[in-house]
Parts: sequence; C-alpha cells; structure tokens
Amino acid sequence: MRPGRLAAIALALGRGDPGRDSDWNAEAAIASINELRERIGLAVRPADFGIAVRPADFGIAAPDFAPIAQSALADEVIANAPRLPTAAEIESILATADLPSPARRTPDPP
Repeated sequence: MRPGRLAAIALALGRGDPGRDSDWNAEAAIASINELRERIGLAVRPADFGIAVRPADFGIAAPDFAPIAQSALADEVIANAPRLPTAAEIESILATADLPSPARRTPDPP
C-alpha cells in the first residue's frame, strides 16, 4: 500500500487526522471512498452492470486462483496500484466474481 499518498487523500477529503500515522489516514481515505461509492450507488462488480462474465466462463476454477494471484503479484504493473493487494485478497476477488449473482443475466436466445 502507498500510505503516504492515501493519507494525503484523506487529509484533502477532510477525513484525515494529522495527529495519526500514515497507515491510519490511508485507511480513512479508503473508508471515505467506499462510503461515497455506496452513497452514490457506484457499481463495482461486472454483475452490477448486468455483465454475465465469471472466471468459470474462461475455464478458470478455484484451484487456479492461487497461481493467478501469485502471477498478478509478480507482474511489474501492480507496482503502480495505490494499494498492493495480498494474494488472499486477489483470490477472494476471483472467488467472489465466480459466485452467481441475482443480477446475472443470460443472453436471449437468437
């Protein structure tokens, strides 16, 4: 995680505390953005947009999640992420994406 950058965001949003450390302020920034996302109803999963795509649609199953997570963490592009995820978090994202959703739509027959 880049706590310094996120701490600055918390302070800019008026949700930070200069008396607290960067980690605390980074968490405050993340919480603020999540609260805003929920308040305005911003979609975060493909199913929220009505997109019916799951890892299983690409032949990816739960046993594949750990190697995918390790590969993602080894990719140099992830260094630009504002917060570096853990392997467990990546696996959780994949597992959650693989759950059927009430919003999941199936294509209409031709």
